Parts: sequence; C-alpha cells; structure tokens
Amino acid sequence: MKGACIVRKTGVLIIDDSAAVRSILTRELSAYEEITVTGAAGSPYAARDAVEHTDFDVVILDIDMPRLDGLAFIGYLAERRPVPVIVMSSFVTPGNRSAVQALEKGAVYAVHKPGGPFSVEEFVGELYREIREAAMVSVQRLYDAARRLESPGLNETGRIKRRPVSSRLQPDGACDGRLTVVGVTTGGVAAFEELFTQFAAGRQPVAAVIRLPEYVTAQLAERLDGMCGLHVKEAEDGEKPAAGTVYIAPGGRCMTVAAAGRERRLRIARGMGQSGEAHPVDELFTSAAETYGKGCTAILVGT
Repeated sequence: MKGACIVRKTGVLIIDDSAAVRSILTRELSAYEEITVTGAAGSPYAARDAVEHTDFDVVILDIDMPRLDGLAFIGYLAERRPVPVIVMSSFVTPGNRSAVQALEKGAVYAVHKPGGPFSVEEFVGELYREIREAAMVSVQRLYDAARRLESPGLNETGRIKRRPVSSRLQPDGACDGRLTVVGVTTGGVAAFEELFTQFAAGRQPVAAVIRLPEYVTAQLAERLDGMCGLHVKEAEDGEKPAAGTVYIAPGGRCMTVAAAGRERRLRIARGMGQSGEAHPVDELFTSAAETYGKGCTAILVGT
C-alpha cells in the first residue's frame, strides 16, 4: 500500500537451558511489532547450528548453563558471528562475577533473569528496550577491546601496563576545582576498562556512569582498582571527589555532582533515565558542567 511504513524487525536468537523460559520469552517478545524471534536453543552446543543457518541480529544468552557455558559461547560468537549479546543470569549477586566476565568478553548488557522480586513483565519490558538498543551497537569494537584486554601484558606488580596517556587527559597543576566525567550508554565494559588502564595515577577525580545491573558495578570497580594506577570504587551519596580516584555510579542509579557550600559532592539517586527523563549520562555531564564549569572534562565512550 502506497505510503505504508515498513517496520524493520530485529531478529532474536534465544539460548537458555529452560524450555519454559524459552517459551515465555518467545511468546512475550514476539508480541512486540519490532521484534521477531528467529530461533531458540537449549544449550550453546545446540545453538551452533542456529548460528550458522539462522538470520538474527541479537542473541539473548543464559550464562549459567552446564557443559559449554555462556561465557565460552560469547568467544565462539566473537569468532564466528560477531553480533550483540545480552546475557541473562539468575545469580547477579555480590559474590558472582559471571555477569562482569560476560561483559568483559564483549556482551552488550546483562539483565537479571526472572525470579524472586523480578516479575516476567518487568523483565521482558527491560529486555525489549535492551534488544532495540543492542541492535544498534557496533559490537566489533567491543570484541576487539575484549581481545586486547585478554592478553594485555603485565608489569612486575601484576597490573596491566598502561599505554602513554594523551596529554589532554593529564592533570595540569592542582586537581582542586577539576573533574573528569566519563559516560557509557549501552555496552562497552571492555572499552571502559581499556580507557581507565591508560589514566595516570594522581590525576584529577573521575566520575563515571555505565549502564549495569545492581551489584555488577561494585565488581567492575573492584576489578578496575586492581588494573589501574588510580583508586576505583563504587560511588556513595555525599562523597567529596578526591584526586586520583574514579567513582562509578552504582548499578540502576543516577549520579550527579552538586555544590555543597564551598565543596562539591556526588549525589546518588534511584532511576536510570526512564522514558521522559534525562539519560543518566546526560544528567552527570550536565550537573558536572554546571558545577565545575571550565574545570570539567567529558569523555563519552562510544559503542
């Protein structure tokens, strides 16, 4: 029909060892006009045939599976079919690092699998948004960054050797009244880590936002703290930014900077820029520019 709008559907491959989960996700995601589920498999082994013969744009991958787990399968995809991967896990907890490891290998995003306080409706709604965003991510850059981090070369202390830092990222004079803000929208954990291994110790404070689930940011901060020449931590509400420290916004929270008398403080609030609200990267960048003026340097990590 003349003038009709053709919707470009995003093809999705679902890999999960639970038949019930595969069935629910297929049914619920297929209800969205912009998404078509082109395949489903009960294990990474079974998914290999789909990878070779099925047309899809995004993979939904359970990382907690027996035999060949999701982490190993991300490496397989990176070599055979580099497409965006969204990983699911029922164990995104303080003690389980599988979600961070998946993101380091090039996965675009990690989501909590339904269970406990997470309803299927909330989960599918979040998954829908992530699928639409993941389909637009340039994943080859993520996989390339992941490969570079897998064999970076270690110095005598076991930390990653830093490449020379660009002069525009070096501190000039006192750090007081200066702040670097870093933002990542979807994906890019490997690129995020690669960036911070290049930062010089003792530089001005850094405030960073990356979209990750609760608990995962604390694990990422702990890993970065052992990799970089800076101290890296998950930010806390009311903290005063200190030189030589990177503050990562907690998962599922927004972080801004505000003046408190003669001092500047980090502010942490719930919410991740839902529909009708500013994106958390925009909120951090805007507040930092208003608070620090010309003393603010912004870096957007593209994916």
